[in-house]
Amino acid sequence: MQAYEQLDAFRECDELALRTHRVLHQIEDLDPELAAQLWSAALIAASRIARGTGMGNRRMFVACIDRTLGALAEVGFHLKMARALDLVTEEIEQEIESQRGRAVFYSTKLLTDLMDGTEGAS
Repeated sequence: MQAYEQLDAFRECDELALRTHRVLHQIEDLDPELAAQLWSAALIAASRIARGTGMGNRRMFVACIDRTLGALAEVGFHLKMARALDLVTEEIEQEIESQRGRAVFYSTKLLTDLMDGTEGAS
């Protein structure tokens, strides 16, 4: 298996976590619980890919990527909630959502490659 740093899915999830962290200061004073949930989901998305590469077992790696996709869905929900509560601007929501979309795309591609037995640079 490739090192997680080489995977496009990891790089996109890592960037999502960094972008999310940069805007948390806007949310955490008004809704610390939502900020914590958003941060946790973004962090878990990247960390599950890293964990999966360390498993040495394709089936466990697939399970980790499945959890990554679940965490990315949570990021989307928490982000929509933050926008609905006027905790983030529309511009910030679109920026993070765009990054989340790329992370979902590459994570889904990685999952497909793993299930097909063709782990590429996804």
